Amino acid sequence: MKIMGSKIFMLVLLCLINEANIAVSKEAEITESNWIDHPEIKEIREIYSAIEADIKSINIIEHKKIYEYEEPYKPVLKAIYVNKNNVARKYVEEASSDDSALSLSYYYENKILRFVFIKGGAVNGSHMEHRIYFNSKGKRIWEIQKYLVGPGYSFPAVWSDNQLVFEPWEEFNKEN
Repeated sequence: MKIMGSKIFMLVLLCLINEANIAVSKEAEITESNWIDHPEIKEIREIYSAIEADIKSINIIEHKKIYEYEEPYKPVLKAIYVNKNNVARKYVEEASSDDSALSLSYYYENKILRFVFIKGGAVNGSHMEHRIYFNSKGKRIWEIQKYLVGPGYSFPAVWSDNQLVFEPWEEFNKEN
């Protein structure tokens, strides 16, 4: 009986240690070397994948506005993707200038911005991808930019909050 009690105690102890390790790993700082496999980033990637799958399966409704080019970086496209309750899940803006273009895709969960994926290109041949991750409370937790090709361009290395869309319906309905 004593051996059985010891085994149960060890099993419970191992479970508690495992739970503590999971909690610590989720709390661990996100760094250049661990961001791809960090639990919070993986969670956001799952949200992104679920939203994209819903869009492909037509569980999401798309509303789109297309504008004539008027001035640099004024949107020429605005698209909002909403669920059956009219809650925004994804918002997209595309804009350009004489020598560059950007496509910004925003992903929302429970009306909170969770992920921004920005693609940019310039006439000098540069192409970049920029990712911004937010936790479930909407706090920025990681941001990274990568040039895929080219010498680079003057795209921001860090996007300020006033350059991002936290209220997609408000932005979609704004006069261009």
